[in-house]
Amino acid sequence: MVSIGGAADSSDGTGKYSKLVSSSANIASFSTKVLNFLIKYAFDGVDINWQYPSTAADKNGFSNLLTALRSALNSRGFLISAAVSSNPSIIDNGINIFILNGVVILNQTI
Repeated sequence: MVSIGGAADSSDGTGKYSKLVSSSANIASFSTKVLNFLIKYAFDGVDINWQYPSTAADKNGFSNLLTALRSALNSRGFLISAAVSSNPSIIDNGINIFILNGVVILNQTI
């Protein structure tokens, strides 16, 4: 699997992921590019490493991103995982747990 993101891309509300999920067009384009990348380089799936989604827009956008990726990748048998913070306030403020059903969450060790 290929991992995309990390702490440097995860700034509170101002990082690359926040910009990515700010529009459905961005999310759709990203999902298509991830699918094409996985096919071209024969990866098994993608890991989304967004450590600090923290705003309401991030929370909604993260859900939309994972939903779009599931739609694009599941039919082709690709895996999706997400590495997120284990901090309860970040989880409460930035991650919609219900949308993560079917997506493997890899929390950092506390």
